[in-house]
Amino acid sequence: MFVLMAPRPQQLIEERATGTTVLGIKASKLKLLPIPLPPLPEQEMIVAKLEDVLDLIERLEKAHADESAQRALTAKVALKRLVDDGDRLVFDHFHEMIHTANDVAELERSILRLAVSGKLAPQEWGDGTGHDLLNDVLRLRNAQGSRATLTAPATIERIPRSWARCTLGDVLELNYGKSLGKELRRDDGKFVAFGANGPIARTDSSLVAQDGIVIGRKGSAGAVNLVRGPFWPTDVTYFVPDGQFGAFDLKYLEYLLTSLNLPALSGGIKPGLNRKEAYKLPVGLPPLKEQVRIAAKVTELFSKLGELRAALAT
Repeated sequence: MFVLMAPRPQQLIEERATGTTVLGIKASKLKLLPIPLPPLPEQEMIVAKLEDVLDLIERLEKAHADESAQRALTAKVALKRLVDDGDRLVFDHFHEMIHTANDVAELERSILRLAVSGKLAPQEWGDGTGHDLLNDVLRLRNAQGSRATLTAPATIERIPRSWARCTLGDVLELNYGKSLGKELRRDDGKFVAFGANGPIARTDSSLVAQDGIVIGRKGSAGAVNLVRGPFWPTDVTYFVPDGQFGAFDLKYLEYLLTSLNLPALSGGIKPGLNRKEAYKLPVGLPPLKEQVRIAAKVTELFSKLGELRAALAT
């Protein structure tokens, strides 16, 4: 058996194989293959040696699989401690438990869950409260003629007492983008036009004067991009201009929207994000100063994870 698996016999078999869909060799041709034939005692010695080598390979593969499984379990337990308890030891040593790109992605999701549940940065008395901020937002929306009735949120993770419970639709509005006609497109335009998942053209016109968030509405539905303005969000997007209702630090809002997994709300043959469904999502609202601290911490940790991802790719 082993002799037929050797490189030279395999080459001879391939040269004599016939067939169109599936190659094969006839038994009559196989019988004519020249093979080396050592004495029987030497054959037995070769077989014993090969079996020892194959056994070693099998044990090494099992050990590698066991080690990978243990690493995966360690990462899973550490991530659970990170999410449930905000374990500082995990923060300080998470680079030691990252072994695959999937580990990096899972840790990013865990960091975002911590961020939007108040476990990533400390609360400080001088920040005010999310309740005060929410009341200010509702008063502003009422003054602007927008809906200002607080919606009872569905189940939400435990959040600090200083945070307010609300729905996404209570504190922001997803505005529709607008189609950018060919006559407005310029190769050397001053501003960038954004599609569902990034820049698609340039133009000398802008629809939004300040920074903002662009969210995919069709195509890459739910994709979230922070954009430096002025810019033009096209008709396959929603956008949120910076400072809308005064509810969010823009970088924190980017992380919050990413944590909500908006692509999961899209469906159909041509996936699309229904903003009415997004408005129902429950969120916790921290005071603005705390939002800034949280966003800075997430940015710092994501930068470290970016370095780890690059190292894994080499």
